[in-house]
Amino acid sequence: MWLMLSPTGIVLLAAATINSGLSVFIFLRGKEKKENIFFSALLLLLALLSLVIFLASSARDELTLLYWVRFAYAATSLLPAVFLCFSLVFTEDAKKGLSEPVSWLIFSPAFLFLFLSFTPLIEKKAGFPFYLPPEYGPAMPFFSLYVMLYALIGFLVLAKKYLGSRGRERLQVWYVLFGVAATSVLMLLANIVLPQFFKTAEWAALGPASTLILAGSVSYAMIRHRLLNSEDFLWRAIVFLFFLSGAIGTFLILAEGSTNVLLTFYIVLSLVFMGIFAVLQGYKNGINFSFSLIAFAMAVWIFGVSVVWTSKDPVLVDFWGKAAFTGASFIPALMLYFSRVFPKELRAVLWAEKAAIFLPLLIFPILIWNNQVISEVIITPAGFVSRYGMAYLWFVLYILLFLVWAFFNLLKSYRTLSGLYLDQLKYLFVGFFLTAIVAVATNLILPFMGISEYSFVGPNAAIIMVAFTGYAIIRHRLLAIEVVIQKSFVYTVTSILIIALYVLGVYLSEQFLQGFFGYTSVLATAFLVFVIAAIFQPLLKITQNLADRIFVRKRLDYQRALRNVSQDILSRIKLEDVAQLIVSTFIDVVEISEISFLVFNRKSGSFESVNLHGKAGLGKYKKIELSAGNNLANFFLSSPGPLAIEALQEEVVRRGAEGNKAGAEELTRILSEIYPFEFKLWIPVIGKNGLAAIIALGEKSSHEGFSAEDLRLFSTLANQTALSLENVRLYQEVMEMRNYNQEVLDSLPSGVLTTDYEGKIVTCNPAMEKIIGKKYEELEGKKYSDIFSDKSPLYGAVASTLKDKCLYNFEAGILNPRKGIVPLLINTTLLGTPRDKTGMLLSARDMTEVRDLENKARQADKLKALGIMSAGMAHEIKNPLSSLRIMAQILPLKFDDPVFRKKMLEIIPTEVGRIDRIVENLLRFARTTEMKLSKVNIGEYLEGILKDYLKQAEENKVKIVKNYSRLPEIMLDPEQFTQVFTNLILNAIQAMPEGGTLTLTTKIGRQLENFIQGIVIEISDTGHGISEENLAHLFDPFFTTKHGGTGLGLTIVHSLVEAHQGEIKVLSKIGEGTTFRIYLPVQQ
Repeated sequence: MWLMLSPTGIVLLAAATINSGLSVFIFLRGKEKKENIFFSALLLLLALLSLVIFLASSARDELTLLYWVRFAYAATSLLPAVFLCFSLVFTEDAKKGLSEPVSWLIFSPAFLFLFLSFTPLIEKKAGFPFYLPPEYGPAMPFFSLYVMLYALIGFLVLAKKYLGSRGRERLQVWYVLFGVAATSVLMLLANIVLPQFFKTAEWAALGPASTLILAGSVSYAMIRHRLLNSEDFLWRAIVFLFFLSGAIGTFLILAEGSTNVLLTFYIVLSLVFMGIFAVLQGYKNGINFSFSLIAFAMAVWIFGVSVVWTSKDPVLVDFWGKAAFTGASFIPALMLYFSRVFPKELRAVLWAEKAAIFLPLLIFPILIWNNQVISEVIITPAGFVSRYGMAYLWFVLYILLFLVWAFFNLLKSYRTLSGLYLDQLKYLFVGFFLTAIVAVATNLILPFMGISEYSFVGPNAAIIMVAFTGYAIIRHRLLAIEVVIQKSFVYTVTSILIIALYVLGVYLSEQFLQGFFGYTSVLATAFLVFVIAAIFQPLLKITQNLADRIFVRKRLDYQRALRNVSQDILSRIKLEDVAQLIVSTFIDVVEISEISFLVFNRKSGSFESVNLHGKAGLGKYKKIELSAGNNLANFFLSSPGPLAIEALQEEVVRRGAEGNKAGAEELTRILSEIYPFEFKLWIPVIGKNGLAAIIALGEKSSHEGFSAEDLRLFSTLANQTALSLENVRLYQEVMEMRNYNQEVLDSLPSGVLTTDYEGKIVTCNPAMEKIIGKKYEELEGKKYSDIFSDKSPLYGAVASTLKDKCLYNFEAGILNPRKGIVPLLINTTLLGTPRDKTGMLLSARDMTEVRDLENKARQADKLKALGIMSAGMAHEIKNPLSSLRIMAQILPLKFDDPVFRKKMLEIIPTEVGRIDRIVENLLRFARTTEMKLSKVNIGEYLEGILKDYLKQAEENKVKIVKNYSRLPEIMLDPEQFTQVFTNLILNAIQAMPEGGTLTLTTKIGRQLENFIQGIVIEISDTGHGISEENLAHLFDPFFTTKHGGTGLGLTIVHSLVEAHQGEIKVLSKIGEGTTFRIYLPVQQ
């Protein structure tokens, strides 16, 4: 039993266990960060060093000692390099890190000394036994210098970072710096300075043991200051250490051959673990505190009895025998108090009761250590014989009385409890009761009768209590640590298997490669590293499946049910279908007695049960309503998890006991709101915008409580429900938008038709049905070419838009069976993004009424203009008529005068021609002429008109400049529009009597999604310009500044441009010239 009795061995094993546990935890918490990787490697090397020194100190021959010592040098050779790398990357930006060349440079001496560690160059001969000075090799001074130099550099780097950091980061660096400094100093002193300079190795184990200082400092920083991103370090680390301690203890006990204490070791370790977790879960809670003390007392009792049975040392047997009785004396009083407060205090424990309960704890330990309970333990070949004192009988009566009292209290609680509390109490009662029966019989009654050979059975019977308590923890949330246990079990077992594989590989390599490579196992170690890296993830997965079967055997069934529901629920797009699936799942899978599914109603502002009339399971469905601003809804927003009534009641008591009155009152208000509904569990469904729904559950039909696995299933279902409700919401919004859009589409006076990119009709509103004379049902899904004739303008509009990706805006007439030719204003546009067109939209508006109104308005405007023109014409015709009248009056008097007759023959034709031009222009303006549209290349069209004026321009010394852009063909009436350009070009030439420049420009006008909708034509001159006063009247009939002009030319130009859906503007400055700018659409 050297494992239990050697203080040095226990410290070294503790250092190995704690450092390896920290190493794995830190690595898993941030394996993508270099600071975590290097610090994890540092702790792993320290753990390995502690373990190797432990094995070396236990070596029984010089060859084995030399092997383990050289292994220790190998681990030490890597330590300084890893520490220096960590100091360089600690608290640094993850993107900076260390470059690969720098890392290789730092590790170069480490790899060199790693190789030399397995040769006589470092240590020639080990001092046997371990604490005798060894004989060093020639490379030892260089090795020592390397270790001290790297340690100093790393320490200085950390010190610099400490001085330059602030806040939490400064505290983190301080704790790491303190732990590293203390550990480094002790290790250098114990393992380098004393052995080399003072020739003493008695303190060699102190160096590895001092790593506990670093582990403690780092652990504190991880708990208090989240060092290395370790927010949940405490729970996971303790559970991890529990499993790792069990593995290492098992290995060492088996190696020692003491298999008879293996079960005892497991029981003691489990009890210590339960006690620690109960304290950490809430030491102010009477239940947790008393349970932890019971566990610790039982551990002391069992450990003491085990030592008495296995040790042959009379001093140890006497000490641990009394310790065992002391531990046993605590158990009844603590059990009695525990029975008063578990699972909840039905009645407060008064101070007088507490004094009566704990009074024996002041009396019996004193009697035990004064030999009044047990006076002597005699070691015999068959075991031991106990001699009891005067107080032994009172001790037995105390134990029996208090235990009976405790179990009586638990039975009373059992009759008043239900649900989860009942399940917890049931397993704890059975476990404690069976253990107590066996222990009292074998360790009190039989020894009192002189039969001591069965006293080892009592402590081992504690496995019953451990098993039942463990099951209550896992299955019924006792102490609420089952998730931590499961996760820690997975990583711990995986780590143990990896370590075992590594140690076995190195051991085998040393045994079989010794003849070829001496003691060098570097190649084998490197190979093992690659093997471990390859099998880690598969091994982790296998361990996870194993943990699932051990800890939560029903999980696979739950997962199967959950998968089926999860796949089905996301396909439901109606609220009633989702609610029915959720309700049936809880009723069928979990066997709930009653349920309600509440969804937030925006209109009423409350949570209301979904209506499930006529649906299966309606008999268990309960309709309730909660206001949106209730305390439960607000609680779920801050604590989004299932809420059990029993747990809520317990939390009220706990907060009240801690003096947190405000917190207790808050939970009391929640209880008062939901307690009348008689549901046992409330599950929030949290969506993107907060609390979307609440699932309220009654108790199970079996009257069992809700287990931790139940709550995990419910939480997962709630998450899936939140996604499903989001789909329902989106579906409702889409349908509402679709219905709204359909209503808008149906109410439009214009016909609307859409197609996909292949030309298949997708949408057609009633107005379009009237236009084309067909119902939507006849058109849906058919190609436009199957609906419209290829001569139809609708066919051409759709085809051109899809083919040319152009947008069209024109008027055309189509044949309607009832109305005949119907004039339409047709617009087309492409749907989708510029890069990804999905179809096109065509709108057609019946222009019959509009055109009639326009014609009437146009005629009215013309009549108005004709009235103005008539007044002007009367003035214009009056002048030539006056001349003709005068000539007619004097004609009889001067008829024979040849000069007069000649003059008269010249004047009469001129004046008559002038009257004729005025009348002709007036008729041309007033006449309604139908346009004959055709496609025209505007550049070629201008060139054709310009030819007629080249000679006149040359005579007037006018230079012609042409700036034609590449433009699509446009639709216009070439014959009518000739008057526009003729007027403008002629006016421009006449405006430059002394010469100048005439510029004709064409360019792109309006664009939509990179498609040309219109063009611009500019005719500019460098003449004398037009004043601002005259610009305002430029297009008025009979307004002219030109001698002999009629004043109708620009009026006709303006009329023709507007008739082509265009626009004309004038820009002019006196002395600089004039520009006429015409805007015309591509399509008419």
